Amino acid sequence: MNTVLDDNRMLCLPNGERIRLNDATLRMLFEVDNVEMASPATISRLGIVNLPERALGYLSPVLTRLNTILPGSTPSNIKDSVTQMFKSTLPKALAFMRAELAEEIVSVDINLCLSCCNIFEALVNAFFEHELTIATFASNPSSLSEKSHFKTGVREDDMLQLLEYFFGFSIVWSIGSNLDAQSRLKFSDWFRNNILIAKFPPSGTVYDYLIDPKDSAFKAFSEVVSAFEYNVAANFGDIVVPTIDTTRYSYLLARLCSVKRGVLLVGQSGTGKSVIVHDCIGAMARQEEMVSCVINFSAQSSSARTEQILELNLEKKRKGLYGAPPGKVLVCFVDDVNMPRRDEYGSQPAVELLRQVLDTLQHFRPGGAASPAFAGGGGFYDRKMFTWSNIENLVMISACAPPGGGRNPVTPRFFRHFNMMYVPPSSRAVMRAIFVTILDGHLKKFDQSVQVLATPAVNASVEVYERLIEEMLPSPARSHYTYNLRDLAKVFQGMISVTHEHCEDSHTFIMLWIHESSRVFSDRLISNADKNHFDALLHELLKRVFGVCTHTLVL
Repeated sequence: MNTVLDDNRMLCLPNGERIRLNDATLRMLFEVDNVEMASPATISRLGIVNLPERALGYLSPVLTRLNTILPGSTPSNIKDSVTQMFKSTLPKALAFMRAELAEEIVSVDINLCLSCCNIFEALVNAFFEHELTIATFASNPSSLSEKSHFKTGVREDDMLQLLEYFFGFSIVWSIGSNLDAQSRLKFSDWFRNNILIAKFPPSGTVYDYLIDPKDSAFKAFSEVVSAFEYNVAANFGDIVVPTIDTTRYSYLLARLCSVKRGVLLVGQSGTGKSVIVHDCIGAMARQEEMVSCVINFSAQSSSARTEQILELNLEKKRKGLYGAPPGKVLVCFVDDVNMPRRDEYGSQPAVELLRQVLDTLQHFRPGGAASPAFAGGGGFYDRKMFTWSNIENLVMISACAPPGGGRNPVTPRFFRHFNMMYVPPSSRAVMRAIFVTILDGHLKKFDQSVQVLATPAVNASVEVYERLIEEMLPSPARSHYTYNLRDLAKVFQGMISVTHEHCEDSHTFIMLWIHESSRVFSDRLISNADKNHFDALLHELLKRVFGVCTHTLVL
């Protein structure tokens, strides 16, 4: 590279070949996060301009985006009011978040502000141009599935009020979406006391509500959680019990995908990130709006394999152009996106390939017009023909846990393309509701004495899970003493694999619970003391929760 940057413009290849480049037309521009890996010889050949984040600001790109979001027929005074909302509220919300709250994965200010624009665009677009519906995710979707009743001729005060609600919802799910559980409570309180544009209902937190444009009012997510019907033939991994969390994240995913904006779900292992995404994109695929592909990253993931998977799932339209089938959008889900191992220069080639695709991707606004903020032909290079392959109609969704335990920090240059959303661990009440629903559904054909044990079995399992987390902490000698919701789910996965023919009474069912709990938890323990402690815990729960005299059972 240094010889290319010299005045002689000579490219020296590893095979010894030397190629002279045209010094009259050659211009090179490097846009880098840092110069840690650059040698002094390279630095001396470059003219370097350092642009700190605080010098760039974020209002200019935000105001540029706003010009493309509102319909052209929107009155000028309404546009001015919306612009003023963004200019006055974003700095306050960002300042409070940076000073007082903690994020799960560090973000940059401009990403959060453009994320706010993305959600605002999704809500406005759905209201003005398409049906706003959560039919896939709500038990009673008819209240939100009518076409927009708000067109020309409607009072400007009503229009402005609805846009204020859209903006308040957008602030919550952009500035406040990547915060941890404790910070979310603080942000909710601060928002209600300091942001007077959108008045959320007083109960719960600001994260508990969506907007019903039919009535121009907030509506609790709990009111639109769909009913669950247990399917005996379904695989355990495919069972999704609708909760408030699955409903709101599915709603947000669907809305952002409708305007082709990427989403990153962040959360600890076992919080259901992948399940939420699979359920959402499956629902969109059933509506024949989108097709999907899944890329599961590991420490060994390479850029070549990642490119191959993308090519296999894209349809070749003509030479040098790939995309989704006609009339559809390809939703690419990248799971465990921060798993690829870093190379000697600190980069992750598989992630860098995806970043290249997103950096150059052609995004289309609904209706076919290209968005000025994302002009260009995106894609990657053909590794055999050395030609550029363009991609269109692609939306990327990613999921990951915070760095640590084999997961690596990912460059913010990649994450800046996503709306980052933290998925918190399920509360005890939610865990109980999920597993009681599944177990009740499975035990319908069992004896009545077995059916009544569904709730005690769930309560006991949840207590075992929580007690082990508190009482058996990992240490250097037992670093594998880590538990998440996947472990708890495995207990019930084993229990529902038994049919009623093989479990005829309550005694057999209790023995089944003991076996599955021991298989999942006790088999991980490495010392007799730990195993004795676990056995004592089981004896306590059998007596207190199941009301069983333990001397009648063989443990």
